[in-house]
Amino acid sequence: ETMQSAIAARVLHRDDFVAASKIKNEEELRVNYDQLRMAYQLQRDIAGEMDLDRLLNKLLDSLFDSLSCDRCVILLEDHITGELAPRCVRLKSNNGETVQEQEINISQTVLSAVRKEKAAILSNDVAVDSRFSASKSIIFQGIQSTMCVPLMIRDQMLGVIHVDSKVAKGAFTKRDLHIVQGLAQQTAFAIDNSKLVKQREADAVIREGFSRLVSPNLVDQLVSGELAIERGGEKVNASVLFTDLRGFTSMSQRKAPAEIVHMLNEYFEIMVDIVFECHGTMDKLMGDGLMAVWGCPVEMPDAAEKAVKAAIEMQLALSEFNETRRSEGLQEMHMGAGVNTGDLVAGYMGSTKTLSYTVVGPPVNLAARLCSIAKPGQVLVSGATLALLGSSARYETLNPVQLKGIDEPVVPYNILSLS
Repeated sequence: ETMQSAIAARVLHRDDFVAASKIKNEEELRVNYDQLRMAYQLQRDIAGEMDLDRLLNKLLDSLFDSLSCDRCVILLEDHITGELAPRCVRLKSNNGETVQEQEINISQTVLSAVRKEKAAILSNDVAVDSRFSASKSIIFQGIQSTMCVPLMIRDQMLGVIHVDSKVAKGAFTKRDLHIVQGLAQQTAFAIDNSKLVKQREADAVIREGFSRLVSPNLVDQLVSGELAIERGGEKVNASVLFTDLRGFTSMSQRKAPAEIVHMLNEYFEIMVDIVFECHGTMDKLMGDGLMAVWGCPVEMPDAAEKAVKAAIEMQLALSEFNETRRSEGLQEMHMGAGVNTGDLVAGYMGSTKTLSYTVVGPPVNLAARLCSIAKPGQVLVSGATLALLGSSARYETLNPVQLKGIDEPVVPYNILSLS
């Protein structure tokens, strides 16, 4: 009689947790304790695990060991196709051992029902469950009991935890379902956190790359997608600035390599800051030379003015830098600059392993040639750039010169100041 009452109590309360005051016998207490112990162990096993694959496999191992199931699988939604695909699987072999496989056939009827309702499904007698009467795959596989719990975060389903049994009807209780639902919520948070971490890591890589190219005020727009850099190349109208140091070759021959590197690092720190302050895009550093662009990747109606302004500020900043070097007994540095404006092709160029954002075209060559003939302190511009500066520029006209690679003689204009 005592055993019968214990079994009756277990049947009466097996579907949910009950208050301690309502437990009338030791058997029911054991059942509740075992279920709570399982929940605690599962949460302990996956708590604090940052690696998503390890977390999912720990969860699956614990569920498979704790539940009376033949198959246990976690499916995650493919962000491209939107389909649920197995991420990790546990199966019970014919000899009762656990095996791990990726190929598994889950009833689409069950998955569709969970996705549609965004709610868990528990069925302890699939054969007579009207929800699955049309599912031939369940009947064919001989599934008796099944439980499928969605992984939800902010009303979005990230995947499901699916377990089933071919052996026993009534293999899973509502208590099992409650435990798995709690773990599913914790797992969903972990998956969402993993996505956020990966996104932040990706954004950091993109941000680092862009921070070498453009001013900080444009980095956020490029990372967020508000601005886009065309990877296939695009035609732009832009202004190009070249600068390089005068007498650097002879200077470097007289100084130790470490001193030369330190000097260039200090020099470029100042020059690159000015490029960004004037909203330019850094193209590249070439030995003691610098190339920067205005008008891409962001269109700029006053690109020519900003490029020339940057060149003038560079010359002024270099004069101040030389005062410091003189006070320290160091040799002065002198720079020439050239600016040209025209239609260019901008985009990512290079090999598949070393892509970089740059501009190409005849106007780039002319800017480089102007820089090559600029004397210390000069900012030489082409007629195309001067026309865009209008009355704001104070300049002197130099004699026409024949530049290497340029068919016709070019008249350089030395910009003295911008109003």
